[in-house]
Amino acid sequence: MSFPLPDELIASIFEDLDVPSLLRCMRVCKRFQPIILQSSALLYKISLFSAQMSDVKHCDWDLPRRLEAIQRYTDSWNDLQFPTHKQIPMEDAQPWDLVNGVLTQARPDGGISCVQMPCSIKGIPEHRWVTPTDFLIRDFTIDMSQDLLVAVEFSHGCDIHLRSCTTGMVHPETTCPRIRPSFLSIRTRSCFLIRVCGPYIGVLFSDRWLTPSAAAFAVWDWRTGTQKMLIRGREFRSFTFISDELILVVFISGGQVSLRILPVIHELVSSASDVEYLCELRYPKLRATVDGVLIISEPSPTSTVPTNFQAPFTYSSTDVLFTITLKYSLDTVSMSAVVLLVPRSTILSHVSSISTSPEKHLEWESWGAKGSRMLLLAPSDIWVCHTYGMKYIHKDGGVSASIYDFNPYVTNKDVNTASCPRISWTAMEKETIIRGRTNPFEMDVVTSLPGRKAPLPLTPNGNGWEAAMITEDHIVMVQSEVDDGPGIYAYMAM
Repeated sequence: MSFPLPDELIASIFEDLDVPSLLRCMRVCKRFQPIILQSSALLYKISLFSAQMSDVKHCDWDLPRRLEAIQRYTDSWNDLQFPTHKQIPMEDAQPWDLVNGVLTQARPDGGISCVQMPCSIKGIPEHRWVTPTDFLIRDFTIDMSQDLLVAVEFSHGCDIHLRSCTTGMVHPETTCPRIRPSFLSIRTRSCFLIRVCGPYIGVLFSDRWLTPSAAAFAVWDWRTGTQKMLIRGREFRSFTFISDELILVVFISGGQVSLRILPVIHELVSSASDVEYLCELRYPKLRATVDGVLIISEPSPTSTVPTNFQAPFTYSSTDVLFTITLKYSLDTVSMSAVVLLVPRSTILSHVSSISTSPEKHLEWESWGAKGSRMLLLAPSDIWVCHTYGMKYIHKDGGVSASIYDFNPYVTNKDVNTASCPRISWTAMEKETIIRGRTNPFEMDVVTSLPGRKAPLPLTPNGNGWEAAMITEDHIVMVQSEVDDGPGIYAYMAM
């Protein structure tokens, strides 16, 4: 087939196509393939898509430098190369958070200490700073994309402060610098799960010592301080935001665990058992006792790039992995854990499919077997950020870990084969089966979400590591105690 157009004009036309269309053009026409492969703009576009990254427009790097960086970045993940290793002292017994490559710790005298970990490929240097506050922090989280610090103080009540995470001053976009939950009558022994998504902050107040009426889940608009939702009861055990319109909660009642998707409904006050939901995705029936459950997902679905962020690209959030860790005990075994790894796309597809159906729930066989991967793992006593994007990390031994990657564009391509033996990754087995005496469910559980897996040696440490975490550009290790003193963090950076 002849095209009476110069190659440069064809390449310019191709820049308006999405990547799947570009790849189809490469397959169907011999002339199109070299045009695409010789265009830096099109190669950059394809490379970003395959790595699930998006371009940062305000970065001043030119196109050749950006293309070289994304190719090096992809190679570094394929080869698991993290040349920079460094330690960070641990504040003694203080809460901490890890968000978008920034490790933050509450300080004993108030405020938080922050470390932006480096990435040489993206031109990000290490940066350390202290954000002061005029109160002691009981718990907190940050959202770097909005320069937001959400910090809980206990003095004469429970106060939720809304500050800048760079200056510690009242956040300039809020008209209510402090929120006091009037419904919380018990202020001792409470624990908090705090999440931020765009204009909303959600807090789960829960603890085994709280009465069912005291346990609560609340959502506020942090810019105005307006309470949007209040749901009471112990049935909600963990949550995260799917978007700024949808919330994913773990609901446990009797022997049934399920994932419920709720809309953010303004002025909703309800009990957990009565609140209306859009969709319920049920686990297999339990035969074990649940000891704890936690949902982790990073980055936030509304996360944006700050204008002072000069990296050439960042995670696109086209899809993210939700990891639901369920700790349980059986008479025959000590405490164990199953981790359910499920993409946001799987959940949203089911929300859409049953939106007009009178039945709002799906049994496990209808959604979980092919749309997720469940792993039986040894539980960790340390709260960790073990997922980022479509990757998940689990510490295997004292100085080793396994990384799982469910990015569909690399699952079958960037793996160890006879033609590409240098890559550490291997395709996961077709199915994972949980059965036998350690199985917490009444049935054998078979899952088959495609993915790849790789072993990763961690930074050597004489005491070993208690947990491993992952970010967009880093592996982070945790050791809570060193020779009866404060522990340490350490990072491995690209």
